[in-house]
Amino acid sequence: MAPRSKIAQLSPDDRQWLDDELSRRGFSGYEELAELLNERGIEISHSSVHRYGQKLERKLNAIKAGTEAAQLITRAAPDSADDRSSAVAAMIQTGLIESLVDLQEAEDMSPENKIVLLSKASQGFAKLFAANLLQKKWADDLNKKLEALEAQARRGAGPKRLDEETLKAVREAIYSR
Repeated sequence: MAPRSKIAQLSPDDRQWLDDELSRRGFSGYEELAELLNERGIEISHSSVHRYGQKLERKLNAIKAGTEAAQLITRAAPDSADDRSSAVAAMIQTGLIESLVDLQEAEDMSPENKIVLLSKASQGFAKLFAANLLQKKWADDLNKKLEALEAQARRGAGPKRLDEETLKAVREAIYSR
């Protein structure tokens, strides 16, 4: 098993300081950051700081992209058919997959810890999958009920106050929010 990286061994305060500095400097100036860490009594190479900085930048960009996508979905697809939930579920699935790849590449983690995290990720997938199935079942059931009411209205057999035009308006109102 590979030894833990120097960055992984930093105290929480030192790691927070490094994260803040990397962000403030736009994920550049790795040599200077390594020198500053050395001045703080932490022997570390600029290449270690660079590797960590790249991973941190990628994670922050993924979080930012996910947040922006969720906001865009909310603005662009305001509906009650719950397409937003499906889109958000797809984003979560993508994030979980990216995390699994990162987990497989992690060098500073014991196999036991990886198994624990993989187990938690699989539970997350299972819950997400179950929620997605329930949402789709709900949408299918709603569609079937509306189609049945519309068919009854066309035959003149439905509830007296629900004609075909009213049911069309109801369907449009449900799916256009």
